[in-house]
Parts: sequence; C-alpha cells; structure tokens
Amino acid sequence: MAATLTVIPGIAEPRPLKPAAAPGTGLDRKSDLRALQAADLRLAGIFYRIAKANAALCQTLVPATGLILHSRSAYLGQYEEAAAELFGFEAAIGVEGVLPGSPAAAFDIPDTSSLTHIAAANVRSATTVQQALRTIEQAGSGGSVDVSLADRGRQRTLRIPTERICAGRVEAQVSATDNAGTDGQTIQVTTELMNRLPEDDQLAAVVAHEFAHIVLDHPDRLTRAGVARGLFREFGRNRRLWRQTEIEADRLSAYLMANAGYDPRAAQRFWLGAGRRVGGGLLASGTHMNARQRAAMLAREAAAIAQIEARPIMPELLTTRDMPLD
Repeated sequence: MAATLTVIPGIAEPRPLKPAAAPGTGLDRKSDLRALQAADLRLAGIFYRIAKANAALCQTLVPATGLILHSRSAYLGQYEEAAAELFGFEAAIGVEGVLPGSPAAAFDIPDTSSLTHIAAANVRSATTVQQALRTIEQAGSGGSVDVSLADRGRQRTLRIPTERICAGRVEAQVSATDNAGTDGQTIQVTTELMNRLPEDDQLAAVVAHEFAHIVLDHPDRLTRAGVARGLFREFGRNRRLWRQTEIEADRLSAYLMANAGYDPRAAQRFWLGAGRRVGGGLLASGTHMNARQRAAMLAREAAAIAQIEARPIMPELLTTRDMPLD
C-alpha cells in the first residue's frame, strides 16, 4: 500500500530509472531523461522557494547556491549512454540545472557541466549527490564557494555566492504510484503524483506538508517516543501520535506555503481533488484524517492566514517542536 503524505523510514540513493515498458530507442531514452530532468528542476524550485522563505522558522540552516546536482550512477543500465550524451558526466556528479533567481543563476552554467573541485577538494570521484552537497555546504559557510566545472573539455572555476536556507533535500522518485514522504532529511515525491499536479501551488502543498515534518522534527520525535512503524503504527498510542504529527504537518504546511508566496488554499483544493485518490485505504486509517476533514482544517488555516499581513508568519505550532511526543 502506498504511503499517504506521511513519514517514511528511509530513502536510498541513487534512485535508478525504471526500464520502459518496452525497449525504447536512444531518442526515447533521451526524452525520458529530459522529462525526469524537468520534474527534478520543478520540484527543486518549489522546495528552494519554500526553504528560503521560511528560513526564520527553521532550526538548521545551510548555505545553498541554487545548483541542482545529479549523479552519473543514477543512470546505469539502458540509460547510461543516453545520459552521457546529454549531460557529459566528465566526473561522477553533474549539474542537472540551475534554479532561476538563485546565486548560481548569475553564471552561465549549462547542464553539460560536471563538478571536478569544490574549494580545494577534488570531487571527480564523489559517489553521491549528498556527499557533494555536504562539501558545498562546508565550503560555502563563509558566504561563497569556489566551484570548478568541466564541460566538453573546457575547465573553469567560479566563485558562487551562497544564501542560507532551511536544511533539507528534495527528490523526484521514478514511480507509477502516488506517493510522497520524508525520512527527516530528504523529501521524495513520485513522478506519478507530480504528473497529477500540473498546478505548482498544489505540488507546493505536498512539498510543504512533508517539509513541515522536517521543521517540526517529527521523524526523530516519533523515534524517541518509541512509536512503531509499519502495521503496528495503526494501533493505540502509536496511531494517536502518528495522527497528531499528520495534523500538525497539515496545519504548518499552510503557513510554509503562505510565507513562500504560494496560495495556502491550494492545499484544500488538493485534498478535495487529486489528494482523494492518493494512498488507497490508508486515507481511511486512524493515522490520518480523511480527505474532506483535511480540506476543512486547511481551509480554516488559510482563512486565519488571510488576516495576517506580516511575513514570515511564525505560527505558535513551532513552540511544540522541542516537546516530546506523548
């Protein structure tokens, strides 16, 4: 059963592409990769906007450049050749794209660029995107980071400013199921769910819900409270605490959206529309309110937000995040 906008226990990297239903041509594979690239950048742009606008609400901030990275190892198998042709990959980590309005957007950085050095560190053989991002965060803590790029034989070094945003990461997961979740550090949203949400405000509602779990430290607090995962979470105290965190994440998500300039009423539209089809029977379980209940609660939060002019809004719910769940 698919999870329904809830905390998932772990996320693995890299996430390989699933083979097509039937063997495709090289052109088809390149089209697949371009579609995945567009999904990655759309999702990353929404997360970046939310993470930047809500920096005042977060306990942990990290320096960010706006570079969206991807790993050569994510495209092994039938997509390996097409990925090399499209993106170059002269090193293990490439630049999948640059977010508009970010510090890196001031530079001409094509998506055929590969990372060779971050500050003085040689990252040609870096194995994961997370490792490269950690190196950027460490090197960029002073307000800028020197990044060396290789692109079709051309080598250059850029000094890119950094801006501090909320800690976290987002990833489009190639899947035919409707799903989203977080392990407390990374948010995953499936490509199928993204395809169902052409309106960015509604996709932002999904991202904001999962990000609210991170802001409120729900995964770690559930662990410290000894709450069970899997089947046993739907019984007794486990169910009550899971439900509490889901309600809190729904409520906070509306404020995260509003602070980022998204319409908080989009969360209500999501649960009255596409959200009603997400996750099958889990919507009716005791760990979640049903779609109509969630929509009604989010409508009340949106109405309250409409009366507040100041941004960012600092909701009282934030005062609970250091409290044990009980």
